[in-house]
Amino acid sequence: TFIIMKAFVVVSLVILAEALVPSAIKGVVRQYATKEEECGHLFGFGESEDREKSILEQIAAAQYEKAEYLGGELADAERINVFERLKEGEVTICAEFKRASPSKGPIAIDAKINEVAVAYADAGAALISVLTEPEWFQGSLEDMQTARKAVDSLENRPAILRKDFVINEQMIREARNFGADAVLLIVACLQKSQLKDLVDTCFRFGLEPLVEAHSEQEMHLALNSGARCIGINNRNLHTFKLDMDATRRLASLVSPSERVQYMIASLSGVASRADVEHLLTSANVDSVLVGESLMRAHDKRAAVRELLGFHSQDETTLLAKVCGITSMEDAKVACAAGAHFIGLIFAPKSKRCISQETAKAIVQSIRAFGERETRWTPPSTTQEKAHILRAATARGRPLSVAVVQNQPLDQVLDIIQNTGVDLIQLHGDEDETYANQLPIPFFRVLHVSQDHVQNIAINHAIPTNCFGFVADTATSDTRGGTGQQFDWSILTKLPSQIRSLVLIAGGVDAESIRDSDIKGILGFDASSRLEIQPGVKEHQKLHDYVNAVNTLSSSEEKR
Repeated sequence: TFIIMKAFVVVSLVILAEALVPSAIKGVVRQYATKEEECGHLFGFGESEDREKSILEQIAAAQYEKAEYLGGELADAERINVFERLKEGEVTICAEFKRASPSKGPIAIDAKINEVAVAYADAGAALISVLTEPEWFQGSLEDMQTARKAVDSLENRPAILRKDFVINEQMIREARNFGADAVLLIVACLQKSQLKDLVDTCFRFGLEPLVEAHSEQEMHLALNSGARCIGINNRNLHTFKLDMDATRRLASLVSPSERVQYMIASLSGVASRADVEHLLTSANVDSVLVGESLMRAHDKRAAVRELLGFHSQDETTLLAKVCGITSMEDAKVACAAGAHFIGLIFAPKSKRCISQETAKAIVQSIRAFGERETRWTPPSTTQEKAHILRAATARGRPLSVAVVQNQPLDQVLDIIQNTGVDLIQLHGDEDETYANQLPIPFFRVLHVSQDHVQNIAINHAIPTNCFGFVADTATSDTRGGTGQQFDWSILTKLPSQIRSLVLIAGGVDAESIRDSDIKGILGFDASSRLEIQPGVKEHQKLHDYVNAVNTLSSSEEKR
């Protein structure tokens, strides 16, 4: 009886409490539960509205303020089956056109979309992704329409993707009117029901939704959205940090038996065929989307072909080294211009000598630009060293070089340890015993006078850890840093295995390169001719120099 009475009291109290709780509070609880189900995957859910918004949140919020962009001439144009196109063959390449990005700033502002689209199509890209967001990416719907028209008459043309921060039906209608075959939908900026509605809307307009995910939670939402094409972004769009293991992790959530139902693409961070092969091996992807590295390539057709596994990085491509960098500002400009090597000078007598603390900050900024997390290490391969360097620095991944001159070995080892540089440049008379104790790859100087090249190292086999030579002007009292040009034809006397690893220094700038007919070298090394004063670069001259190197590469490939 006591137990029954106790139970009755408890139940009565529960009923009473339920009756006393205001209905408004119960409504809030139900609303919150619904909101969590809809928005729980979104960045910052449950946090204060006053917090600083991420770039993705800022971009997505701006979309709600835009009126529909009327126009477009391709509403009734024929559409491609994007799902089938991207699952053709071993792997397909989605080649992207973008002029800028929030993380890198301007990339190729003046690029001509019609020329780029034709180059991508001619190389075999299965899809052309066109950024249409105008503020952060400098894109437009006109860019996408121009791309579609440029390839429309081609046999087996590539599909066209509208890549933007799509949040409503009007943006999908715009995509159709301006020639898209597919539309990107980003889980990270859409509510759950909103995502499903937009997937249905895409299909209703005859377009293929490509649903993008970065986290496990987002991946589950993507797989259950009704979409067939799933893109796994290796980049976190809130922080813009890159995680190249994201594709493997999220692709593993799709069982082998389910893979036939989906097209899985890896997005962001890919720059080489080696990257593509890694994604094939680790995640068995159907397609790979490549953007920045293609936009930085001076031969976009060749770059796409390389990604597809055809001819690898062209052996005539010349590399540009910018030396004597003393500030993070100049380093960033050199990286953005397309420099392959950034030289930091530690020789005490140089006007451009910097401290280890400054160098460390510059090295970190160079790594951040190239999205490398650690010091570069040469791969274990039998490939030619020139090929390894070209592949390592391809399309926006520069390496840092510490220039030293006849300094104690322990001092140089400290520089390597404390700054994180990728390579050492021995610019003095360091002997083979000295060089063999360096723990990272090195370049060696070749002192060039008016009639010959002086360096005992060229009379012997190239040391395993020696990856290049810097041919610099030497006078009777100065070795390097003279700003004087030597007769480049002297280098033809060098054995081909040496010449193929030579960077020409001494009086180098855009003007000295433009009419050059030098062949069989690795590239050029410029410093003083690019300066306003010692250690301070003139940014236009720096851009002109790198462009001149790229132009000479292009003309060499056409010969």
